[in-house]
Amino acid sequence: MYLHAWRIRAQLQLTPLEAMRTQVSLLDHLAMAFIGLLSTALARTMPDRYVGFVGYIYFLVPLYFTIAHSIAGRREQQLQ
Repeated sequence: MYLHAWRIRAQLQLTPLEAMRTQVSLLDHLAMAFIGLLSTALARTMPDRYVGFVGYIYFLVPLYFTIAHSIAGRREQQLQ
């Protein structure tokens, strides 16, 4: 949905702030998909005795949101 909105942002006449928020939401969803796929790939390729450690990959989620949304917050303040 966000990808479609991003592609037709000119047609939707999104303001720069709305376009930035759409882009951030799109990147959020892509990052969550990437982290899930990374976890799956590691779980399938690691030796059985280390598979339990794959769950620690999900600590990337709060790390991603902290960094990405602090950057987005600064960009949003500049646009307002």
